[in-house]
Formats: sequence, structure tokens, C-alpha cells
Amino acid sequence: MAAQKKGNKGKVIQMLSPENYIKQKARSLPIEECWINSDWEEDGLANIMVTRKHTNNNVTVGMYLTDLKCLGIKDAQYFFNLSPAEYRDLQFKYREYLDIESINYIHAHNIIYAGIEFAEDYGFKPHKDFGIAEYILEEDTDDIELMEIPCGKEDKPFYVRGPLDSDIRAKQIIAQLEKTAGSGNYHFIDTFDKMWDDDIDEDEFDSDEFDGNEKLDDVKLFLDYFSRLDKLSDDESEDMDDLIDSIFIDFVDLEKVEVYYDDLMSAFERIKVVQEVPLEMVKDLGIASEQLDELRADFFEVEKLIDEGHENAHKRLKIVTKKYLENAATRYLNLFLLYAQEARRFNQFLEESIKSYPYFPLINLLSQIDKISKEKDGGDVHVNSEIDVENVIDKFFPNRKILYSSEVFYFMQYLILYTSDALNMECIEALGDMLYEIELSQEYVGLLGEFIKLAKITFIIGLIDGLASKE
Repeated sequence: MAAQKKGNKGKVIQMLSPENYIKQKARSLPIEECWINSDWEEDGLANIMVTRKHTNNNVTVGMYLTDLKCLGIKDAQYFFNLSPAEYRDLQFKYREYLDIESINYIHAHNIIYAGIEFAEDYGFKPHKDFGIAEYILEEDTDDIELMEIPCGKEDKPFYVRGPLDSDIRAKQIIAQLEKTAGSGNYHFIDTFDKMWDDDIDEDEFDSDEFDGNEKLDDVKLFLDYFSRLDKLSDDESEDMDDLIDSIFIDFVDLEKVEVYYDDLMSAFERIKVVQEVPLEMVKDLGIASEQLDELRADFFEVEKLIDEGHENAHKRLKIVTKKYLENAATRYLNLFLLYAQEARRFNQFLEESIKSYPYFPLINLLSQIDKISKEKDGGDVHVNSEIDVENVIDKFFPNRKILYSSEVFYFMQYLILYTSDALNMECIEALGDMLYEIELSQEYVGLLGEFIKLAKITFIIGLIDGLASKE
């Protein structure tokens, strides 16, 4: 939501988006009521609704489809600030398909987090929208009474293939269970009346080469989709996403993925990501202290105008540049405008900018991203495929505890490009897993997801080309 000026010039009131409101304030609202399908214990599939009440009698609702047998949070949804009438409509749709009953919050909380913990033991992460919906729940701490919730079947994961699980998705889940649980240590039932043996032949999941008719079919389908990438239907695009992950997962070491994921999350735990320009980002630019708050507001406003392609962006930027004279922040905004407009001057201006302001993170990151892209186009590949995230954060953001969302977006883009160029696919997979764990807008998460998808496609094409050259 755009910033709006009120009252004194330069004072900006930033309205919270529904997502940011949920993250920052939902837990301060009282729990109103919780519902669950009455057959959850028998089916091992809990469809839980948790509501919190606003002072205006509206409610914010979280819904959590929790597979206690294997996959954890299969789906998560959130509905912000619903009126009583809107909430009744939502409940009507909920009851239309399920026989539901009231449940106390502590019980609901334990069911949800038992499912999450069991699934994570086997490498399955919660649905991406849980990154927002989890804030409608209480924080999972020792303050919540612990209850015993049975998971799996006979202490083993039990994957029940549902009608919405494509063949590709089912193979991906089975491959994951083969690697994390091991053959014979899980159960599987196909609801299409096709039973799969627990003891799947390990050769089907050999990660050394594309063998077996099923893998060849996957590769052929991938190449067909890739050849008409811009003309795929929505369903085909979704199938291709599943297909990319299905092929890709056979070529990564999931234990290494988990190590990278833990390292990444540990590094980010000491950082707070904010949507407004933090004081830390601009305090050392040589601007008078009494102007810093106004600069932060102006920076945010101009960056948003440029990002939205607003016709007044260039004019507003000229005013801001003149107002503060040139500094690292205004130089970045001019760079960002050239980049957004795909101007020919961008590369030259970037070279000049990094010489003048080598330590300003946004300029430094743009320079590094540009450098990797040029090296990649020239056929150069990084020799060192490992990356120490903690040290890299300190390199770009020394002594910083609070980072602006744009800084984190470019930093994540840099990590994706670097690890992709170095063919470190385990780190690429870990970066994809953590996208929804950091405080970024859905737009930024979507863009970074596309970068990761492109990295995976490039890797798969390289594998196919390599195999073809051996024939």
C-alpha cells in the first residue's frame, strides 16, 4: 500500500498491508473460536480454522490443512479483517464440505505443530502461505501446554496420495521418503486404487543418470514444455514446476540441503528485515541528522514510484537529488531508474557509482550481480562452490542489525546467482526453502522464486546436454 503524506511536509504515515498487519499485530488480538473436522483422528487429516477478533468485531482467520500422517501443512490460508457477514459466508463454505466441531485453541495448536514437526523430520516444509498464516497462531513456545498427538502410522510416515497429487508430485514425495526415511520405512497408498510397494527399487531413484522409462518420459515432457515455454497453459505451467522439482531433486544431496538451510536461517536470525527505510542505511551518508527522517521517507516514496513505473518518478527523483545533493542513496535511486527503464547508460553509470560509493550495500550488490551475469555470459564459472553466508552478510552489511527489504532482495538475488553459477544446487534448493521464512513482500518472494526456477532449468538443460554429448 502506498505511503500517503499528511500534515507536516515530509511526515509519512505508512499503512500496514494485511500481511504485515498479521505478522506484527495478529497475536495481540484475542482468540475468538477454533474449528476442526470431526473425523480428523480417524483420517489423520485435520482441517483447522483459528479466528482472532478485532476491536471492531471483525475477525482475522487462519486455515490450516494439516496432514498428520506425512506431509504436515499441505495448505494454509489467511483472511484478514472479515466482517461478521463475510465470516458467516466463509464458515458456510467450510461446513458445506466438512462436518466440523469446536476445539479449544491449545488442542488445535498442538495438532498443527505436531504435523509440522513430524513432516520436517522427513524434509517436508509447510505450505508457502504458512509463512504469513503462522502469525495468527500463538508462538510455539514452552508456554503452550504440550499434548501428545499421534502422527504417521506405526511411527512411520504414511503418504496417502490425494486426487490433486499429479504423478510427478507423487514421485517427488516418494523420492524424498526414499532418501529421508529409507526403503521399507514408510507406507504409501494411492487413492486411485493403485498400490505402490513400500520397497521401491532404489534404481528408480538413481541420481547418477537418467535411467528407466519413467525418467525418460519426464525428460521428454520437460523438453516439450521448455520448447514452448511462453505458450504454456496455467495447468501446464504448474505441471512444469512440479516436473522441474521432480527431476532436480534426484541430483541434490538432501542432507547437504538441510545443512545449508540451517546455516542460512541461523545467519538471518540476527537480522531484522523491515519494509521502511531503516536509519542504519542512511545515517553515514553525510546528511544532517535533522534531515535523515525526511530522506528516509523521500527515498521510500521515489523507489516505489520507480518500481511502479510512475510517470512522475523521474521528476520527483530530480527534486530529491537536488534537495540532498548527490549521495550514495540518491545515486542508487538514479541507478534503479536507469535499470527499470533498461537504459543504455546503466552499465556506465553503475561503473561510475561503484567507484564513488563502493561500500553502499545497494550499489555494491547491483555491481556484484552485474559482474556475475557478465561472467556467466562469458562462460566463466566460480571455482569455489561453497559460500559462508555469515561472512557474506558481514561483507555487504558490516555492523548492521536491521536491513531494508530491497537490500535483502538484492542480497538473495546475489546468493542465487552466485550459487547457481558455481553449480551448488544444494544451496539453491535451501534458498528456495527459506524464501518464505524471511520478511519479504509476496512480490519479492515471487521474483526470487522465478530466479531459482531459472537456475534449476539451466541446471537440468546442462545435464541433458551433457548426457547427449556422451552418446
